[in-house]
Amino acid sequence: MRNPALKVYQPFVDARVPHYHVALVRDDSVAYETETVTISTPEDVARVCADLRAADRERFEILLLSTKNNLIARVHISTGSLNASLVHPRECLKPAIVANAASVVVVHNHPSGDSSFSQADRSLCSRLSKAFDICGIELLDVLPGHVVDIDEGLPVRL
Repeated sequence: MRNPALKVYQPFVDARVPHYHVALVRDDSVAYETETVTISTPEDVARVCADLRAADRERFEILLLSTKNNLIARVHISTGSLNASLVHPRECLKPAIVANAASVVVVHNHPSGDSSFSQADRSLCSRLSKAFDICGIELLDVLPGHVVDIDEGLPVRL
């Protein structure tokens, strides 16, 4: 459905080029907290993502934060297998840009119980860090430095 407030570029109409727009829509089928949630510690991340502990497959999600570290949204990016989840930076950037997030926290679980970081984890963190940096969005709690061990709710030094 076309938004009448959007300006249409006439040469595109004349050339029959398809028009697209991106919108951020709240999913009302999911219960959400009505109070402001501020993410300032690893324990806050662990509390918001506590349900990941019970997941039987690896899940990768991002927390979108405002300039005051208030939680804008928790976005599910990928569900994988027992020990892997396919994630590409563009899938993480898209919701962060649309929501005007100032910063993000990436979160994923290890259903196998082994919370050590694989080479794939390190490589993904490096790629995400570069991609978010280019877009001017701060990536919190990833390589180099600390990440959140969702099982313990504590920062882990890599």
